[in-house]
Amino acid sequence: MALMNGLVDSDFKRYLTRKNLPTLAAAFSKAHDYIKSEELMKTSSRHVVAGKGQSQYEGTSSGGNRPKPPAPGRGGGSRQDSRPTRLPMKYSTYTPLNTPRAAIYSVNQNGEDWSRPIPMKDNIEELIRKGHLTQYRLNTSRNQQPPLSTGRVDVITGGPIHGGTISGAKKHLAEHRHLVCALDVENRPRPASIPQVVFTEEDARGVVFPHDDPLVLITKINGADIKRVLVDGGSSANVLFVQAFNEMNIGRQYLKPVSYPVIGFNGSTVRPEGSVVLPVKLGDGPQARDVMAEFLVVDVKSAYNAIIGRPIIHDMQVVVSTYYLAIAYVSNLGAVEKVYGGQVMSKLVT
Repeated sequence: MALMNGLVDSDFKRYLTRKNLPTLAAAFSKAHDYIKSEELMKTSSRHVVAGKGQSQYEGTSSGGNRPKPPAPGRGGGSRQDSRPTRLPMKYSTYTPLNTPRAAIYSVNQNGEDWSRPIPMKDNIEELIRKGHLTQYRLNTSRNQQPPLSTGRVDVITGGPIHGGTISGAKKHLAEHRHLVCALDVENRPRPASIPQVVFTEEDARGVVFPHDDPLVLITKINGADIKRVLVDGGSSANVLFVQAFNEMNIGRQYLKPVSYPVIGFNGSTVRPEGSVVLPVKLGDGPQARDVMAEFLVVDVKSAYNAIIGRPIIHDMQVVVSTYYLAIAYVSNLGAVEKVYGGQVMSKLVT
């Protein structure tokens, strides 16, 4: 119903009133077909008009010109009168998009100005040219990786943060239920082998006890040393805050659209700016471990620059000890290595 209310009077809207499409995805697909058809008809009509421009007048014996009468159509009327009128296109070229226009409208109908009675295609193009909806621009260089960042990202002020996603949690729960119900203990997937991990008094050297400090690291993300990275096993997503993202000079053209909100940020719901896949490195030399990790870029104030959530913790086979303010991980060579957090840095955060 919301999709029907947002459409201007057109062939597509009349088509929807006649057909009962089973899903919203089917409606989006049909809307995309109609848009492509209109674009093709518009291009064809330009060539026809250009070819007939000089034949709209007949020559007379006196050298004067008079317009040709319109060709009669069925019922005695002209063909032009029998055709439905179409709203003229506002722009000669349109921005390539990575999402069907009907889907863009459905997601953003409450956040943008859709009130004027102009075609949805023109309305979306106008918003993009004003700087809105830029996440839907088609990135022609799909396989191109973001350029490596340099330098160091320092402090960003704000409050503490924790996050998770609704859709991700539901999907993970459904998969877990399937494994528990369908497979017995012996046939369930086994974890990758990991050497024995032990924390000793040596790992507590330099830590002031007692404490309840969070584990905060300096981590190399996309080639840059990022300070104040929180290791949070309670977060179902890796998070990169927008201030740090901007400082890394990656560029918003590398962000992929994210349609789901993230919950838990200061007790509110936040829609990410997008997601980006970046290289993450722990340790140096033979102790290094490298992975490619997806980060949600979120525009909220935080005391941290980034959050390492369960995806990176699991990919790197990390064992976290907030008591020792350290993590143990399996290096690229298969050995157990450790990285230690900064207690002074964590106290400045809390």
